[in-house]
Amino acid sequence: YGWSSGMHPDDKDRCMALYLSSVRKKIPIYLVYRLLHNDGTYHQVADYASPVHDQNGDFSGYIGSLCDLDKKGEI
Repeated sequence: YGWSSGMHPDDKDRCMALYLSSVRKKIPIYLVYRLLHNDGTYHQVADYASPVHDQNGDFSGYIGSLCDLDKKGEI
């Protein structure tokens, strides 16, 4: 998964296991991990994704957001 390439190596196994389990069950995903920032440092982020269903109620994927917890409160 390309999105996980910047994930801190110490967080990757735990997060990927939670991610794959949630996807199999089609339930919301909530992960907290360190993500490589473009300045070369790791930032702690909260990653949330909610399942999306089509007009027939069939699962069609996820929509989510990522929040940089190190920048929380900054404007």
